[in-house]
Amino acid sequence: MADSGEPVRSTVGAREAWPVLPIVGYVLLFALLPVALLFGQGLGAGGWAGWIDSLTQSPLNRQAFENSLEQGSLSAVLAVAIGYPAGVFLGRYTWPGRSAVRAFLLVPFLLPSIVVVLGILDLFGPSGTVSSAIPA
Repeated sequence: MADSGEPVRSTVGAREAWPVLPIVGYVLLFALLPVALLFGQGLGAGGWAGWIDSLTQSPLNRQAFENSLEQGSLSAVLAVAIGYPAGVFLGRYTWPGRSAVRAFLLVPFLLPSIVVVLGILDLFGPSGTVSSAIPA
């Protein structure tokens, strides 16, 4: 089929879109509404102002917030600094062991997060392998 250069137009009309509306309604009702209600309750009685006050007034909350920002920023910078060059290298060049490295890099996407957390706790937790090998 030759490319005529014309934009592709959708052949789905309004009549064919009607069966999708119950699915959209279901998602809105049972997925987004509870999240919105929990978000509203999480803000507390003072709304945004009360949430910000509780964050800034308590030294423990402020320290936790600053720690989260610092850790998130550092993680993002390191992910870009390491991931982008690695992605370019893996995508452009072929070399022995490339498929093994790609498979290793896909492991976090294939394992559920809880399995990874449990593995880290097993290694570094109070009674973990690494913690028991290193004297305190």
